[in-house]
Amino acid sequence: EMHEANNTPSQDSEYHSALNRGTLEQLRRDMGGDIKPQLTKFLEKLPDRLKAISDASNKGDADGLSKAAHKLKGAASTFGAEKLSDLAKQLEIAGKSGSVPDDGKLLTAIMDEGEAAQNEIKIILEG
Repeated sequence: EMHEANNTPSQDSEYHSALNRGTLEQLRRDMGGDIKPQLTKFLEKLPDRLKAISDASNKGDADGLSKAAHKLKGAASTFGAEKLSDLAKQLEIAGKSGSVPDDGKLLTAIMDEGEAAQNEIKIILEG
């Protein structure tokens, strides 16, 4: 019985928002109101940024992984996608040390988080 309740995000303590709304609010103030153009650009580039990470990882290209992860880390951080930024940072560090994580867990996590961020941005843009 118990495990069924955990499937609902609202009851699951593991559930998190992909974007820090406070960060977005601060960005909105800094930019003088409208951040939808910037959010749109981030959203448009996100699939390519994730693909670059995936491609480098699949090729075993540690340097490419580090560079791709670094780009995503900065962009994600700017828009309050904190978990996405943190996962990118972990991949960047791995790449810099010359290794590509091969268990696939980190890659799966960053793809899932990237999707969550995309979905949340779409909701904001439609709002």
